Amino acid sequence: MDASIKCPACGRMNADTSTHCYCGRPLIDVPSDRPVSASIGAGSTGRVSLRHEVVVADVRMSFWSMVIFMVKWAIASIPAAIILVAVVLFAMVFLGGIVSALGWLR
Repeated sequence: MDASIKCPACGRMNADTSTHCYCGRPLIDVPSDRPVSASIGAGSTGRVSLRHEVVVADVRMSFWSMVIFMVKWAIASIPAAIILVAVVLFAMVFLGGIVSALGWLR
């Protein structure tokens, strides 16, 4: 029988080689090559900088929840497309006015 580690948060059994549970909680203290720093150096603003790494283990969504999410995402992109078209049209009109004023197009 394989050795396993019980998650302190959800109680689920995990393989002994796992560093994180399926729920996302760390199972063991994993040494980091980039330690959390709290340094205030010369010329800094006096703010303390703390770095936290996040590991996303899984995204569990039902099929229809994912479909609804993607439809909302597609609808939300419509205003961005309209703004992008407006900016491009404005740039074309502006540059066209400059070119025609200088007499380059005859």
